[in-house]
Amino acid sequence: MLQCCSRVLHKKRFEVWHQNVRWEVDVFQGDLRGLYLAEVELESLDQNIELPDWVGEEVTHDPNYLNINLIKRLSVG
Repeated sequence: MLQCCSRVLHKKRFEVWHQNVRWEVDVFQGDLRGLYLAEVELESLDQNIELPDWVGEEVTHDPNYLNINLIKRLSVG
């Protein structure tokens, strides 16, 4: 949970293993219900991994998905 300016970002984080790689999956609640973000830490820049079927669009470099910008999308409570 992250709070800024009277807005609170609610999410649950899960650890999911796929092909011996640990993914962290954030499942958002409240105003952001339906948003899921999956993150994996690679051992090197050239590490090849098999993406699970449930992985969608790459958003690593999209500032819209930074926590501070997600908070701005929340209703003031």
